[in-house]
Amino acid sequence: MSTHTSLRLVSRTLAAVALLASACAGEDGRAGAAGPAGPAGPAGPPAAASPSDAGAPTPGAACAADHIDLPGSSFYPEGIAAAPDGTLYVGSLATGEIVSAKPCGEVKTFVAAGGPVKSAVGLWVDAKNDLVWACASDSTFQTAPAIVGLRRKDGSLAARHPFPSAGQFCNDLVQRADGTILATDSTGAAIRAVPAADLLKDGAPTTSWLERPEFVVPQGQFGLNGLALTDDQTLYVVSLAGGKLFRVAIGAAGEAGAVTDVATSAPLAGPDGLEVMPDGRLLTVEGGGLSTLRIAGDAATVERVVTRLDQPTTHAISGQDVWVAEGQFSFLFTPDSGTPNLPFRAVRLPLPR
Repeated sequence: MSTHTSLRLVSRTLAAVALLASACAGEDGRAGAAGPAGPAGPAGPPAAASPSDAGAPTPGAACAADHIDLPGSSFYPEGIAAAPDGTLYVGSLATGEIVSAKPCGEVKTFVAAGGPVKSAVGLWVDAKNDLVWACASDSTFQTAPAIVGLRRKDGSLAARHPFPSAGQFCNDLVQRADGTILATDSTGAAIRAVPAADLLKDGAPTTSWLERPEFVVPQGQFGLNGLALTDDQTLYVVSLAGGKLFRVAIGAAGEAGAVTDVATSAPLAGPDGLEVMPDGRLLTVEGGGLSTLRIAGDAATVERVVTRLDQPTTHAISGQDVWVAEGQFSFLFTPDSGTPNLPFRAVRLPLPR
């Protein structure tokens, strides 16, 4: 099969993924308008002052906003990440723009469209180096993706680490304690790395960290996607097409070790982002909603905890909240399916208990 044919198949996969999210969301999409207000009830006692009433809210603190409105009519959010100070970063798959915002604060352009990121996919905040790392991919598959480091102070480019070739797709990324970045290649059945020693060397290429036959999916489909570290020696990664959850052991020198196909109590429908919750469970977007995964040995119990979302992509845990990007990709890849619900949003939900 020719390269061009393969890329067309992968492009169709993006559309299929979007349709899956749309179908799974079903009637549980964005809530409709509220009905007319009823008569006012009696006044209650004065509300007690909240510590967050003075100054900016702390991460996870209560405020009026249950969502962040994203700019424009073609943002189509994919990646989202939260900094320790509560700042959120949200990236556009369609334009490459990345915005920053705090709950109840102003949404600001962090990286403009047409800048160093063509399609913004996974995002990661590197607090030690004061950077935001992004999977800068190309949803048209004409140019090679890269992992790019962006300075938090102004969004400028600090370092760019290219993948080998066009047709690959940097999807999500995570950072180990020593600074090494691991990123999924959704079309290459691989996890790639930027070693800690190369992290701030602009132009240093990514290296192949792990390639396994278990990661291979049919031609034109997306495989490895979200990934998360439960500790510095244990990596979990989901496969979108296969609906699988894998565990990868990490050796003392940082090398990839044994790979385990973790049995899930229910099938995962197009799993995307993956994060570790404070109680040790994993949180993932799948089936058009949010699910938790409780690991016990080589098995995981799946519990669907949120369904009322509008074609979600990924999420970011911040304090006691989880922020979810609603990508609405069905409208991006299948334009005749209608128009997206505007404005695009990242919605705020309580962290599942």
